Amino acid sequence: MALALSCFVAVAARGSERNPTFDLGLSFGVRSTDPAGWDEFARHQSFGADLSWRRPTWPLFLALDLHAGGKSNAGYDPYVRGTVYTNDATHAEAALGIRWIGYSRRFALGFASGLALVYGAFGKDTIRVAPGHGLPDESGTGFGPWLDAGARLRIGAWYSAGIGARITRARGTLYGRDVDLGGWQAYVTFLGLSWPRQTGRHP
Repeated sequence: MALALSCFVAVAARGSERNPTFDLGLSFGVRSTDPAGWDEFARHQSFGADLSWRRPTWPLFLALDLHAGGKSNAGYDPYVRGTVYTNDATHAEAALGIRWIGYSRRFALGFASGLALVYGAFGKDTIRVAPGHGLPDESGTGFGPWLDAGARLRIGAWYSAGIGARITRARGTLYGRDVDLGGWQAYVTFLGLSWPRQTGRHP
């Protein structure tokens, strides 16, 4: 029985070495950008999902990161006796690149870079449109490089949690102005998953 169990564990371990490695991080953070053109919405919340995939023979992971968020300002309107939302801003980022992840027994360290497509929108309820003219460009897109670094504390065989920082350089046009659509963000990874299990070789 012990011999059979040992053989099964060895075969499973060898098979896992031939399987791809997946790494997923779900995060929540604060994103800041250049205030010019964004008014009070230069800082807002952001949610992220960072997916990494690697074959056993590859030194680096392929990375697909998705981040989005926004902010709205609101106030109490005595005429409607309720909360009204006057202005709002949103952003979304789809990033492709490569990521290095180092696994130890206690930590997972990651560094990544690539190219991102960034979308930004800023809606104002005080817009005045002249007769014969269309609405101004409330949204814009841009391409640019991104960098990301993070550290997660490993909890058990597959789970981890930690912190990180990210910066994206991209510009676009909002209301006829060239504005920063990228920015930087600090985030907390509240759920990190690695599959198959990464044992690590160092403390």
